[in-house]
Amino acid sequence: MARNPGVHDTPRRFGLIGGLSPASTVDYYELINNGVRKRMGGRHTAELLMWSCDMHPVVEAEFAGDWERVGAHLATAARALEGAGCEGLLVACNSVHNKVAFACLRSSVRIPILHIAEVTADALLQADIRRVAVLGTIYTAAAGSFFEQCLKSRGLDVVLDDEAARH
Repeated sequence: MARNPGVHDTPRRFGLIGGLSPASTVDYYELINNGVRKRMGGRHTAELLMWSCDMHPVVEAEFAGDWERVGAHLATAARALEGAGCEGLLVACNSVHNKVAFACLRSSVRIPILHIAEVTADALLQADIRRVAVLGTIYTAAAGSFFEQCLKSRGLDVVLDDEAARH
């Protein structure tokens, strides 16, 4: 089968930290595999390892505002995936990309971790989109959220959803 030019012949093993929203975990899994198939051609799929977190303690820590504890849960998953040979990580949940939690996560491993807001900002800028609406949980879409701060720091004009609609 024909391969796309410029694509690595050796698949890279990637880690997905999921379970924090089972629905989004499934979405990320499908999107990653569809992207690999599109990029590499044929019947290729991602060499992907997934750690499914127990959502309950993470959500409880979010509600308590204990972002270090959220980060500790993510770090446990990240270290296991790195130890299993993953060359990069992605967390399949927007809310846990909070500045404190993500700093704990990043400091726990040596491999790169994609940050959803950074990747989103890069894609928007590449598409020459300068104004964007952010919808999501209070942790993602509230004024002053990590998502808003990241997008604004890249020069994007951010419109947030109505706070009352998130309660």
